[in-house]
Amino acid sequence: MDKQFLLLVQRHVANVAISPSTLRGQGPAGVVEAAQHFLGNLDLGRFRDGKSDGFRSELDQVAEELRQSLASGGQHWGAARKALNIFLRDALYNTYLRDAYRVDRLEPWLELPLDSYTAKAVRKYAPKSELPRWVGVKYVTADSNAAYQAAAAGVASEKGVARVHLDIHFWRGE
Repeated sequence: MDKQFLLLVQRHVANVAISPSTLRGQGPAGVVEAAQHFLGNLDLGRFRDGKSDGFRSELDQVAEELRQSLASGGQHWGAARKALNIFLRDALYNTYLRDAYRVDRLEPWLELPLDSYTAKAVRKYAPKSELPRWVGVKYVTADSNAAYQAAAAGVASEKGVARVHLDIHFWRGE
C-alpha cells in the first residue's frame, strides 16, 4: 500500500474522529486541531508489539505525548486519552489502517473512550465495582481511567464484545 495514501487516510480518520464535540470544553481554541494534527501524523507502527504490556506502555507514552502537544490550558490527560482511544477505535474500523498496521491485533486491549455517557453506562452495568465519582473528562487520571477500564472489561465480557466497542452499545443510551 502506498505510504502517502495511508497517511491521507490516517489524517482523514483523525479529522473525522476528533471533532469539536469530541473535545468540547477541554481547553482553549486549537485543542481539537492540535489533536487532529498529532493523531493524523502518529506512527501507528508504534503499536505493533501485539502484547498487552507493550501496548499499554505505548498507549501511556503516546497519550502523554499527545497531552503535551495540546495548547496550554488544554493539556489534560483525560482529554488526550479520550482522543487517542477514539482515534485508535476508528483506525480499527478503517479497513486500510487496520490492514496496514494490523490494528486488529490490538482489539483486545483497546480502551473504551471515556466521557460522561460511557462513564454513566459503565456505572449502570457494573454497579458493584468500586468506581471513582465521575467529574469530567479533563479530570480523568491514569488511576481513575484504569478503574473504569477494568469495570468496562467486565461489562464487555458479559456482552461478548471487546470493551472498545461498548461506546457503540452505550451511544445515546441504546
